[in-house]
Amino acid sequence: KNIYKRFEVEKILRNRIHFDTVMLNAIDSPILWQDKNGVIVDANSEFCSLVKIELNELKNEKLKKFSRNKKVKIIQNFLKKYESQGKKHFKFRFQHKDLNEKIYLIKQAKYSDKESNNAGTVTFFTDGRNSLRGASIF
Repeated sequence: KNIYKRFEVEKILRNRIHFDTVMLNAIDSPILWQDKNGVIVDANSEFCSLVKIELNELKNEKLKKFSRNKKVKIIQNFLKKYESQGKKHFKFRFQHKDLNEKIYLIKQAKYSDKESNNAGTVTFFTDGRNSLRGASIF
């Protein structure tokens, strides 16, 4: 009975992980999820596309490991500016591979998971063209 129960729980967990991954990748804004130590827990496909790094390379690493990547360096610089401005509304310009320029609005939220005793920050890069017209653009 215990083995059967364990397999059932594992199956439910695998389905939940798959569902969470599908939902995360359905969001068309880049999302980066880091623990309290700055280690990357997850990111969606839009963020991976933004920095041109596969998720399996990003996971369990700190963003600073990829500082030689020009796109990561740009994001790091804007995140520092965002922090220095007291996390006020902050927009920045970012040039994509197709040479189209996008304006992103940075938003962050803290998360805490009591079951795993883990906490950290989720960073959202939303389309900044239509929101917060008065925010500074860098």
